Amino acid sequence: MNVGHESSPRAARWLEGLLIAVSIGAAGWLAFVMRDAHAGLGWVVFWCLGVAALGATARWPAMPLWVFAVFAYGVPRSAQGTGSRGQAQGAAARFADDYSAAFFDLMRYHVLTWVCVVGLLGVIVWLIRTHRRPPLRSWLVVLLSVFVVWIGISCVVAVSAGRPWEPIPHRHPIAFLHAMVVCFIAACVLTDRRRSVVTVGVFVAAVCVRALVSGKAGVHLDADTPALAVMLIPLAHLGVSTARIPLVRTASGLGATLLILPLFWSLNRGAMVGFIAMLPVFGMVSKQKKRWLLVGLPVILIGLVLLASSEYGRRFADTFKEGTDANATVQERLDIWQAGVRMANAHPLFGVGPGKFHKHVAEFSPTDPKTGEPTLRDGLVAHNNVVHVLGEAGYVGALLYITLFAATFVVLFKTARKHGHTWPGTAARMIAVALVAHFATGMFISRHDLVLVYVLVGWAVGVSRTPLRS
Repeated sequence: MNVGHESSPRAARWLEGLLIAVSIGAAGWLAFVMRDAHAGLGWVVFWCLGVAALGATARWPAMPLWVFAVFAYGVPRSAQGTGSRGQAQGAAARFADDYSAAFFDLMRYHVLTWVCVVGLLGVIVWLIRTHRRPPLRSWLVVLLSVFVVWIGISCVVAVSAGRPWEPIPHRHPIAFLHAMVVCFIAACVLTDRRRSVVTVGVFVAAVCVRALVSGKAGVHLDADTPALAVMLIPLAHLGVSTARIPLVRTASGLGATLLILPLFWSLNRGAMVGFIAMLPVFGMVSKQKKRWLLVGLPVILIGLVLLASSEYGRRFADTFKEGTDANATVQERLDIWQAGVRMANAHPLFGVGPGKFHKHVAEFSPTDPKTGEPTLRDGLVAHNNVVHVLGEAGYVGALLYITLFAATFVVLFKTARKHGHTWPGTAARMIAVALVAHFATGMFISRHDLVLVYVLVGWAVGVSRTPLRS
């Protein structure tokens, strides 16, 4: 018996040593393949140190989520704010000028894939060391796995049909593999207050740093950063309302306030719609509903009046004025949505293939009744989550996508009702508010492959596994 008890810690130490060796080896290999990176030596060292830090996952199981957040959402995305530009060859070249060199290299060398692979290995070692069971039987984990498998099948079918394989760098289908991995990790580790609050804090800090480094010029008309900010604002509220350390509560409040900056700097109408849709839902699920009605609603009304008189308000007003650029984008998006439906009708099972929507827009575009020419050009995305999945993965893919998030809301509702306003119940409510913000935003910009959304799916699994306390 004693030998058996001694062999388990020994095996755990061997596994931890193996994990450290793998993480250091992966960092070394990454340094080798990125020796010609355009971003510069500093960024390469930064990424390699992050990958090497994954060796601590056996002791700090949320480490992969933290590293992913810093890399994916902390690196400045736009070249306009940073002054540096990526470089590319072939079809990706026309997108390279929109990226900072650091962000483009992050996508080009698949740094996030290394984070997911090494991080997943680390979480498996942690599960073995702590004798925990992974939530493999969770319906949400199963649904997401089926959805990602279907995305993979759609890719194979599209390539077999001879369709060109030139995904936009930040629209690469490998993002769905990242999503599945981080969802599993979140489901395993985001089961308590401390790890959850710290993880949200890392995501909030990463987006705030990106926004501040990029500046107003870098965030202007950027769809990625404000979409993240809108989702993270209610999650930052968790730290304000549930953290037990005053410094953490203060930092969470500061983070939630700073997240408003990229929202207003971007002038992104879709993100603002998500923000406005989020506010009443936040009030409905809040513990202090009366205080929300007395204080929150007047503040919101004042804010909307100020918004209407701002540049943001003028941008919304131009949406309904013929001849303005904002109005032209409305008709363009209606045409894109029609093209997406036509893609699905032509390829109902598998769509045109993940990452290929922008290559088939002109082919399925409506035509101008006067000239008979397509009204759209290639290179456009769907500007709608569901339509994008519909066009790229067919009706089956869209059904799986909708079912996954409908099931997520059901799980969150049951968790909130079961736990009331204790930590798991409050977390479930804020996750639901964040998802409402995401889908309201996603009606007008394509963020179906935003990995943070799938972190929330995994988190929903994690909080649902929390035992009920008397």
